[in-house]
Amino acid sequence: QCGNKHATQQMQMEDTHLTQTLQAWLPRVGATLSLLASAILLKLVVTKKRIRKLSWADLKTNSRFIFMLGVIEGMHCLTYLASTSAIPKNDTSPGVYGAVGNHSTCTL
Repeated sequence: QCGNKHATQQMQMEDTHLTQTLQAWLPRVGATLSLLASAILLKLVVTKKRIRKLSWADLKTNSRFIFMLGVIEGMHCLTYLASTSAIPKNDTSPGVYGAVGNHSTCTL
């Protein structure tokens, strides 16, 4: 029974490490794909503006909304890319996977 308890604890530790790894990397992968989509969206609006030789004031309202959506989504993706990297790596957050920040990165 003692060996079984040790094996159960080992499995829980491995599961915790796997869970922390996935929780750290899945937002980064999703954010990278979303950032790529936002960049494509911005490029399409800017290309449309250049081809038609329009000023920003001449763009339709929906094009302006899509452009700003791409900008805001891009900034949002950058926060997800930081993910757990901004968490300080010290005694206050022991065992947090991917924590490489300091107090300044935590308070930004």
